[in-house]
Amino acid sequence: MNNILQYFLFFFLFFFISTNAQKILKIQIDSIKKNESNKEKIHLLTNLLQQQDTLKQAKELGYLYHNLGLVYRQSKKIKKAISLLKKAVFIYNKHNTNTINQSRVLLILCYEEIGNINLENKMLVEIINDNRKDISTSYAYKKLALLKIGKGDYHTAFKYLNILLSNKALTKNITDELTIRFMFIEIYAKMYESISDVNKNNNDLEIVKLHQTIIEKKISISRFNKEYLYPMYNNIGIIYDANKNYNQALKLYNKAYNHYLQKKDTVRFVYGAMNIGILNSKLKKHKIAKKYYQKVINESLDIEQIAAAYNATGYYSDKLSVDKKIFYFQKAINIILSKQFNSETSFILPKIKEIKDTSAPQDILTFLIDLANQYINTFKEKKEKHYLYKAKETLYLIDELVSLIRYESNSELSKLFWIQRGVNTYMLGVEVCYLLNKPDEAFYFMEKNKALLLQENIKNLQAKLALEIPKKIIEREYTLHYQQIELNRKLQRNPNNSKIRELYASENKTYVTFMDSLRQKFPNYVKVKKKIKTITLSKVIEKYTTNTNCFIEYILNEDSGYGLFCSKGEKIVFKIKDVKKLQSDLTLLKKLATKSLLNKDEINSYRNFGNLVFHKLFPFKNALSKITDKKLLIVSDHTLQNLAFEVLQTSLEKPISESYLVNNTEISYLQSFSVFEQIIQKKNTPKYKILGVAPYQFQINDLPELTGSDKSMKVIKQYQSSKILTKDNSTKNIFLKDFNNYEIIHINTHAGLDSLTKEPWIAFRDKKLTLNEMFGIENQANLVILDACKTNDGNLAIGEGIINLSRGFFYNGTQSVLASLWNVNEKSGNTILNSFYKNLQEGKTKSKALQLAKIQYLKTHKNIEILPYYWAAFTLTGNTDNIILNKNNFYTELFIIGIILFVLFYFYRKQTV
Repeated sequence: MNNILQYFLFFFLFFFISTNAQKILKIQIDSIKKNESNKEKIHLLTNLLQQQDTLKQAKELGYLYHNLGLVYRQSKKIKKAISLLKKAVFIYNKHNTNTINQSRVLLILCYEEIGNINLENKMLVEIINDNRKDISTSYAYKKLALLKIGKGDYHTAFKYLNILLSNKALTKNITDELTIRFMFIEIYAKMYESISDVNKNNNDLEIVKLHQTIIEKKISISRFNKEYLYPMYNNIGIIYDANKNYNQALKLYNKAYNHYLQKKDTVRFVYGAMNIGILNSKLKKHKIAKKYYQKVINESLDIEQIAAAYNATGYYSDKLSVDKKIFYFQKAINIILSKQFNSETSFILPKIKEIKDTSAPQDILTFLIDLANQYINTFKEKKEKHYLYKAKETLYLIDELVSLIRYESNSELSKLFWIQRGVNTYMLGVEVCYLLNKPDEAFYFMEKNKALLLQENIKNLQAKLALEIPKKIIEREYTLHYQQIELNRKLQRNPNNSKIRELYASENKTYVTFMDSLRQKFPNYVKVKKKIKTITLSKVIEKYTTNTNCFIEYILNEDSGYGLFCSKGEKIVFKIKDVKKLQSDLTLLKKLATKSLLNKDEINSYRNFGNLVFHKLFPFKNALSKITDKKLLIVSDHTLQNLAFEVLQTSLEKPISESYLVNNTEISYLQSFSVFEQIIQKKNTPKYKILGVAPYQFQINDLPELTGSDKSMKVIKQYQSSKILTKDNSTKNIFLKDFNNYEIIHINTHAGLDSLTKEPWIAFRDKKLTLNEMFGIENQANLVILDACKTNDGNLAIGEGIINLSRGFFYNGTQSVLASLWNVNEKSGNTILNSFYKNLQEGKTKSKALQLAKIQYLKTHKNIEILPYYWAAFTLTGNTDNIILNKNNFYTELFIIGIILFVLFYFYRKQTV
């Protein structure tokens, strides 16, 4: 007993001495910190460290490492500081000490000083994942937002700021809130400040104005003074400017400029001068503009602003010849790169690494785009081909830079922003290749113009599936991910809505918790991020052209258009003439094609437009003969994606029903060859043949009953291994449970676009399934038939195509989709689909089965029923191979039932005897 008591007393005494020793250590450290000399501090703290038992790693030892690291950083000995601060973080982490974030922040500052953005980013994420409600966590979100802005990942920056804005613990006072709102406005300005056109969004301006109103209302009760309003006014001016509200933009620019001029703030007033100069150039007031540009060049200390002034001089000058303008763009690029350059120096395009290492890759991108345009303008005036080769070289560099920025972005919306930013340069690339007669390179730029985000997402999803992660986990991640995207959008539109902010905070917490658990269980899954490759024209020709197969691909915008036609042994790159007129003709053609009744004059107009459009889209010699009796694969673009090429009129002499292109050619469509190559990488293994879904009646308000659904389902019942979901069995959940097992999925229902978000949806008996909900849900379908109205309809995202329901099915495994471009007439739609199934059963390919079904319809109908509205809505996108279909054999089934009854009767008699 005495031994135990002695042991206890010894342990207590040791603990008491040890605890006090640690307190004494902290007092010693705090005393040394008061010393004025960093050199002396390092000496004393190092001596103190040498006296410690570093193996015990008490939390006060972490405090010692932290302070020694701090002094080394102050002494500009960054590598030593990093080493010590890492040890502090390690010890603090062991003791779960709240002060750990102070050491992490110091580490971040050290990484920033040596320019290691990756380690800086990693430590910021570590702070956020630790989920402490302190000032360091708030700092980490803001700092991450700034890093994302620097990389052009604007929408991920919005996400971080929205998390802060929706978290009361991290936004405790008005000053914190206003800081975030200032940052929101700064990001929007960054997105819109490019000289070259970007895609404007009026909703962005409304969001910015809302932030402005709140800032102006609350700034007097914050720690900010009104000085902070002037950079905001300059930023908002940029957004008004981009939306062509020049009067309001100039008013805001002058407000900021005159304030800084009065304050003699030479650092900041040049920003206003730059913007005022560009605005005057847009208003053709070139003398005034030149004065402001020169002011920036002479007085600014900011090389980015000086470079922008040179670039703007070249872009807007009305006095310089086309070849002289080139110098100013080259000068701007070299200034950012800190290279000496004058009119006698030969210009060399920078390497991608040089651009990446600068602080302003987005600015260089703008200058490169302007340079490429100017090379082409100079060629058009001087007819010297070497300018075209310089333009082509520049355009390849632009493509590489846009791809890099896009790849480094984490948000889909940021990726889409940069895809759209590159669209016009891809058109320029095709134009250059057309002028140089380089069809292979023209094809490259055409493919880079299409569905890159879809291709990347498919590749990433397939990489995740290959890791054999349970499908429920993948589906859960995608569900949470797209809920986050949607809430992020809502919060952007309603930044002061407390309910949305609370919901966003809750959903973000759920998402972060889920991803943390996923990171621990499947570390490789979280890291999946695959680069995409564009297929070459030579591979496409080898794979897709034969004596009977050809293809045509387009690139189009509001002003320009080109195409590439390839058949066996032939490549023709062509220009589409008068594209503005074509766009107008396409609008009228679509309007007439989707009307159920046309008078004689309207029919004549339709035929004329249909014939004009055919000749504009197939302008090469003997075009009709080259595609007649051939299988034609079409990769359309822009508004052409709303066109059913089958309805084009090849002749004005023949009757209308005989003049449709569908009579000549078997047609199918692709989003792009590169996307399709990614889709077919997945090998589907469905268990059953056909799943038919027809709710008939709906529990959703405002959706009317579909009276003809039973007829389309009766056709499906004829085939072996088929299942029909109707009435109470046609709910959303039952469909999602079943649809992964079938080769053909046929959905006869209502579809549409959400009135607010414009997101596509398809209806089941009880609920709607949205496009975002479909992402990540794998299926095994070879063919999906969307037998509903406007299932191929959706938002046209420039550079991505139409964001429609088909996209969702392709994303998660479907090989081909049969969908409608306009409201389907129920009777004629059922007739065509019945024939389509019959043709499939007879061994025809999907594209041939659809062509023959349409031709059969035209031959057996007359009067108004031969108008496109009745027969042409359905188009086939994707794989065209045949599908084996076998009908149920009535006599075989009857024989089997007879055998079963006979056996049952035999055993019954045997038991009764």
